[in-house]
Amino acid sequence: MDDHLPHRKMGEVELADALIRLLDMAGRYGWNYSPSVRRHYMIDKMSTVGGMHLSCNITLCDIGASLYASMPVTENIWISMTYSNAVNTILQVANRQEYDMEGAMIEKLKYNKQRQDHKRENRAQQHGKKF
Repeated sequence: MDDHLPHRKMGEVELADALIRLLDMAGRYGWNYSPSVRRHYMIDKMSTVGGMHLSCNITLCDIGASLYASMPVTENIWISMTYSNAVNTILQVANRQEYDMEGAMIEKLKYNKQRQDHKRENRAQQHGKKF
């Protein structure tokens, strides 16, 4: 069970965190989401939680690689595709695990608002949480 939301499974809360961060980045950079972009191709072959976790990590690494591409982040078509792929992979895993992504995201956002390390003034300090 999760340390911060003990009534939810840790995997559910971690996927909610990943989705929150992806949506934040998409809002910042203007990435477009497309539900028709195929989720990670390996997800259909993954029957274990570890395998599904690996598929999510691969799609997130694809976004990281796209961020270092030569085109600006806001003009990079590839990054919108990899973003959609990551979201779709996370949603597929959540569906397979029967996770309530919407509920977990709402609760995690509410929890994060009261965290001291998430406050702007604490992030600005020398050893504050930067991301």
